[in-house]
Amino acid sequence: MMSVKYFNNWIKEAGRGHITAIVSWISFAVYGSLTISRLSLDTEYTYFGIGSMELSRICACLGIVIAFSEFFYLLQQKKQDFYYSLPVKKSTIFWSRYFHGMLHFVISLSIVMIICSIYQSTIDEEFRLHAVGYSIKSILIFTAIFLMFYHIAAVSIVVCGKLYSAVLVTGILIFYFQLFINGICQAFIKSYFATYYKIPVIEKLNIVLVPLSLSGKFSGTDLFEKEKILTYLPNTFYGAAVFLWLAVPFLIFAWANRTRKTEATGKVFAVPGAERSIEFLISFSAALWAGGFLLEVTHINEKSRLLCGIIVAAVGAITAVGVHCLFEWIVENTKRKIFRRKPQLIAEIVSAVIGGVLFLGYAPVYDNFFPAKETLKTIGVSVNGLDMGHSEFIQNTNEDGKFITDRRLKQYTFSSEGMEAAKDWIQDLKKSEDVGNYIVKTGSQDSYTFATVCYHMEGGKERYRTYSVSRRAFDAFSNVYNTAEYKSRAYPVSAIEDVNDLNNNGFTWSDGISQKALKLSDSEKATLITKYKEDIEDLRMEDLKGQLPSGEIEIESQISGRTTRMIIYPFFGQTCTFLGQHGVKIDTGLSNYAVESIMVHNVLHSTAPGTSGGTIVQIYDEKEDIEKWDNRLVPQKFDVQTLMSPLDYSIDAEAEVNEETTNSIIKIDCYAKLN
Repeated sequence: MMSVKYFNNWIKEAGRGHITAIVSWISFAVYGSLTISRLSLDTEYTYFGIGSMELSRICACLGIVIAFSEFFYLLQQKKQDFYYSLPVKKSTIFWSRYFHGMLHFVISLSIVMIICSIYQSTIDEEFRLHAVGYSIKSILIFTAIFLMFYHIAAVSIVVCGKLYSAVLVTGILIFYFQLFINGICQAFIKSYFATYYKIPVIEKLNIVLVPLSLSGKFSGTDLFEKEKILTYLPNTFYGAAVFLWLAVPFLIFAWANRTRKTEATGKVFAVPGAERSIEFLISFSAALWAGGFLLEVTHINEKSRLLCGIIVAAVGAITAVGVHCLFEWIVENTKRKIFRRKPQLIAEIVSAVIGGVLFLGYAPVYDNFFPAKETLKTIGVSVNGLDMGHSEFIQNTNEDGKFITDRRLKQYTFSSEGMEAAKDWIQDLKKSEDVGNYIVKTGSQDSYTFATVCYHMEGGKERYRTYSVSRRAFDAFSNVYNTAEYKSRAYPVSAIEDVNDLNNNGFTWSDGISQKALKLSDSEKATLITKYKEDIEDLRMEDLKGQLPSGEIEIESQISGRTTRMIIYPFFGQTCTFLGQHGVKIDTGLSNYAVESIMVHNVLHSTAPGTSGGTIVQIYDEKEDIEKWDNRLVPQKFDVQTLMSPLDYSIDAEAEVNEETTNSIIKIDCYAKLN
């Protein structure tokens, strides 16, 4: 009874420090007020709990601030001496402050969640059905996020003896793995792995080992549909990661608080084990970073594998020694030898050398990977520039275009004849390009484009590779393109089995300038789709060279509202004949319309060093000038084969057309045909 009484008294004593209460209650009061005002305007895309990135970041910040507020006495020698001179156990003081900070957060969070839930229930009938479950889940999830950062900061304070070192260790624990994976590992991977696109395991580690990323994933901030957010349950894998981030720091600071000596306050590190761990992490990471930086700057990996390995190992070893000595000089007084802890120094050097060599040694294994037949379930292939416009081609060639490739890998996934043809093409590609040789890099001078492949394995794993594609290999891709499975992905209408499913859908013809609703009966729609499917069946990849679409038909679903495109080429004989019989003019362009003016942006690429070129803008509104251009310009929406049928992309034109049927001026973005 006495211990419980003393414990409660010390919670009250901790409460006399008002910083925790002020920070917690004011933060949630402001958050609640702003969220309610947003909910009054929008309940479809505004979330006060799960799905709120703002709340996730607030909980993370509060976890750190409250931890420093509660345990700051451990960094103050006088206050610590005063507390420990009282007839109260050291553990009682520590844990009373721990629960005091946690209770303030949980109570203030719960009150705000309840208020927001009640308010939204009064104005949102859909939310009302999920109000209780959503609110309880939000309280539990964001309490876990708070505790994750609360424990991280608590560990840093307990193992350190100075404020600046505690702040530094907190930053290391939060950002270390993010910097290590993105800044160090990625540098080695991109330099050594010729076929690298992405590694799913590393992407998952980049979430579970990074508290900020994990908190966002755990709280559903990557979801956008209201129904999914209201019924959200955390993924078990990420839930386990959060539990480890709660449990491991908790066990560490509970142990460290028991072993921490009072006289250690004022030193950089109060626990010797923490000093050694931080020293090792910093030395090891700095050594690997130096090697990765050298690779990115000098590109020595393109000259000799042996030379590259030796230089990177030497640079890593030298950096490890230098950082180790610098750390010893900063942490300890100058009277101590900076070369003490020689076994740890040797371990840092060896780890840095092995770490750098492992990437180099694994590169041939990674690049030469090809799944066995019995382990491969499906295969996804995306050839950059094929069935793709110029703007997507340029964006996908750059680093920021991965979302395009990911979307195309899902679209062009094969499991039957397409997979067999793709496997044969990739094997021939690997042999011709020798991707196992780490000197061959995607984007080299011999490369025409590149292909990204996703191997879907039987166990559910995914392996990604990117291969350099020569012009000959690109042409050889016709063996894949000409399969029915590929064409069903590239031309979705051709995959429709029951044409009667389209009876109630709207069909609209477009020549890139104007649109015309097609008045077709159900039987005529079925006939059109059948003829189009037959034209697609006869289509060969080589037929697309130098060909531009004559137009397209947009099929809008009356149920989902989604639109499906039917690209119409002039050599689609059956489809063009049918459309012509139903009043569609196939061979129409700008020359068939009343063009009021044409504004041409001519992009000039300078070859002189130190200059970037420029853009010449010219406006043509005279009939003679317009006639020179209107036969040459092509609507940008018909730029669908940037490699097979390239246009002059240095000319970006805008044509103003007088649409007679609506008596309005429409603007058409165009590229120019090559001269």
